Amino acid sequence: MGTSYWLRITPVVCGLLVLSLVCPVAQQGANAAVAPAEAIAPRSVADSPPTRIRIPKIRVDADVVEVGYEVRQENGRAVTVWKVADFAAGFHRGSAYPGHVGNTVIAGHNNIRGRVFRYLLNLQSGDDVYLYVGEQVFHYTVSQVLLVKETGMTEEIQRENARWIEPTEDERLTLVGCWPFIKPDHRVIVIAHPAARP
Repeated sequence: MGTSYWLRITPVVCGLLVLSLVCPVAQQGANAAVAPAEAIAPRSVADSPPTRIRIPKIRVDADVVEVGYEVRQENGRAVTVWKVADFAAGFHRGSAYPGHVGNTVIAGHNNIRGRVFRYLLNLQSGDDVYLYVGEQVFHYTVSQVLLVKETGMTEEIQRENARWIEPTEDERLTLVGCWPFIKPDHRVIVIAHPAARP
């Protein structure tokens, strides 16, 4: 288990994307300003969803908004479709709050409506991610970056892909976006764990 820290966040609303590891991704542009590092407070747990996400390596500093899902029929089967926030990252309602054991899931657009997670695939093991809940800051370190094919895959493969957004027995943050920029048919999945205290 790692440690968490404190920060601040803000929200938005969203579009939709189809299940498995639902999400489009969004970008903050190469010239976007990145906020300075905040002071890290003693480990804590959040009592509400994150409101902001900051990923210095890919210049993301975006609001986080809570999003839900709907169930729809596709090819004769029920499919869960998570909503994806427009011009913000979307916290999956029901996933773990920062600082708690479980999977905190956040998805964002790659090529439309803000492009918050446009460069998610550029993250590497060891990169920092900061979640904010009000003034609380939770510091995570990337441990794994995956690229999985989604569109056109069998139901079995889509279920396997979806396991990355399911509850976990460890404390983790999972970021999900689509790839590539044109005609996205893959999901980028970034797994991060609480950063070790200095």
